[in-house]
Amino acid sequence: MGYDKTNTGVLFKNDTATEANRRPQMQGSMETCCPDCGTVTAWWLSAWTKIAGPQALNPGARFQSLSFVLKDDQGIAKDKTDQVAASQNQDYEDDIPF
Repeated sequence: MGYDKTNTGVLFKNDTATEANRRPQMQGSMETCCPDCGTVTAWWLSAWTKIAGPQALNPGARFQSLSFVLKDDQGIAKDKTDQVAASQNQDYEDDIPF
C-alpha cells in the first residue's frame, strides 16, 4: 500500500531566489481533499520570508507569507483569470424548464 499524500505538502528552498527579485524563497506542492465530496485538488506552494512592520502585533517578527496556485491536470499552474471564468460559468441544475 502506498503513502497517502492527501492534505499534506512540501516546500523546498528556491535556489534562484535573491533579495533583488520577487521570486519566492521556498517552493513546493500540496494536495487537499474536500471533506464533503472527497475531491482531491493539487496546488503549487510558494513562500516568502518577511519581517512584520511597525504597525503589526509583533513588530520586527519574521513570518512566512504563502501563496497557493491551483495545478491543472498536467501539473501546470492555471492562470487566475481561467479560475475566475470557470467558477462563473458553472452549470446550475434546476427544475425550471426554460
